[in-house]
Amino acid sequence: MNVTVQQIAQVCHEANRGWQGARSERYIAQEWTATLLESRETTIQGVRSVLAGKSAEECHEEWVESYRLYGWRYGETKDEFQKTHPCMVPYNQLPDFVRMKNSIFAGIVKAMAEGNEITDEAEPWQSGDPCGVAGCTCHIRNQEG
Repeated sequence: MNVTVQQIAQVCHEANRGWQGARSERYIAQEWTATLLESRETTIQGVRSVLAGKSAEECHEEWVESYRLYGWRYGETKDEFQKTHPCMVPYNQLPDFVRMKNSIFAGIVKAMAEGNEITDEAEPWQSGDPCGVAGCTCHIRNQEG
């Protein structure tokens, strides 16, 4: 079966939303097509990193650096408009539930990759169309922040 990096990233994102809901977290990520473009891009890069065999710590360091380049900084709570995130810390300072989320992410990537042909194609928003969903206004939302 052919599976794209982008499909794996979407499944990982939705699993993260499920984990957030199961933990009754205050912040639950938006659905994949409604989430910030930078979040989608860092999730896709995270899939690529797991496929390349990088450790959880290496993947987290890459994630922090990517978010930092997008203007994010450490904050007690996640705030998409203030661009603060409590996980903008070294891996060894992450709470156990975040490390569990990272393990879930890596497990999904490995399970979806096993025995499948993985392709890495550009997402519609990378070609100028924000998400490819008819009538979607995510590009307007993402430009406002």
